[in-house]
Amino acid sequence: MSLLFRFAVVTDEISDDLARAAAVARELGFDHVELNTLWSKNVVELSADEVDSARQVLADHGLSVAVLGTPCFKTVELDEAEPHQLGGFVPFRTQLEIVRRAIALAHEFACPFVRVFSFRKTGMVGLGNPSPRLPMGGEIPADELDKIAESLRWAGDLAMNSSVTLVVENVRSCWGNTGVNVARIVEATGHPRVRTLWDPGNDFVAGGTGLKGYHAARSRLVHVHVKDARVVEPGIGLTSWESPGDGEVEVAAHLRALVDDRYAGLVSLETHWRGDGLGAEASTRAAWAALRAIETQLA
Repeated sequence: MSLLFRFAVVTDEISDDLARAAAVARELGFDHVELNTLWSKNVVELSADEVDSARQVLADHGLSVAVLGTPCFKTVELDEAEPHQLGGFVPFRTQLEIVRRAIALAHEFACPFVRVFSFRKTGMVGLGNPSPRLPMGGEIPADELDKIAESLRWAGDLAMNSSVTLVVENVRSCWGNTGVNVARIVEATGHPRVRTLWDPGNDFVAGGTGLKGYHAARSRLVHVHVKDARVVEPGIGLTSWESPGDGEVEVAAHLRALVDDRYAGLVSLETHWRGDGLGAEASTRAAWAALRAIETQLA
C-alpha cells in the first residue's frame, strides 16, 4: 500500500495485452491505470467491441481508468495555420474529431482526464532525441502561443458540457516541452476544461532544471507522470531513460514538493526505461520497486 500517494501505471509499460497488464497492475497493488496503447492500437482507435472487452478486463481486475492517453495534437504543426482561422485548417479539424471521440470514450470508461499535447515544435525531428536542451525548453514565439491557445480553447469547448478535462502533457517534441512552457500555454488558453499533466522526466530531457518547471506548472496541475532520465551526450542533447532514482531528474525532490503542496491527485508510473535484457513488464516491476523505495524514504 502506498504511504504518500495514490499511484497508477500506464498499461502498455507492462504489456500491450490489456489482460496481462491488468493482472500485473493488480498484483503490484495498483487500482488505477492509464490507457494508451492496447492490442496494438491507441485507445481512440478501439472498436466498440474492443471497448467493451477492455471495460470487462478492467472490471474483472477492479481497476479504474485515470487518464486516456491520446496522441491528440502531438504531430500537428501550426506553422501554416492562420490565426483565428483554425476552423479551416484541415489537420487541426481532424484532430478535433479525435478529441471528440476521446471525450466520448472517457465517459464509457468513467475516466476524468483525456491527455492531449501542445502541437509539434517547428524543426523537431522524430521524437526529439537528440535535440538541443535549451534552458527551460526555449522560447515560444508570441504568434505560435496565440495559435496554440486558440486551438486548445476549441478543444476545451468540446468537453465543456461533460465531466471530462483535457490535460496537456509537457513533452520534448512539442511547444509545451517543459513545465515553464506548458504553464505558459495552459495559462494563455485560460479554459476551465484545459489543465496540466506534469512530467518532470519530460521536463528534464527538454532542458528543464530542478523544480522550476514544477513551480511554474503547479497551479493548474491535476495529474503527474514519473520516470527518470539522464543526459548521454550534452553536445547534441542525447538522453536516455532510467529507473527512478538512477537518473538526473531528482525524483525524490519532485515527490517531496508534491507532498509539501498536499497534492491529492494520482501519480502515474510511466516507465519508458528498459533494463539490460529486460522487457517491458520486468522493467516496470523494477521501476515500481525503485519508486516505492523512494516514497518510503520520504514518509
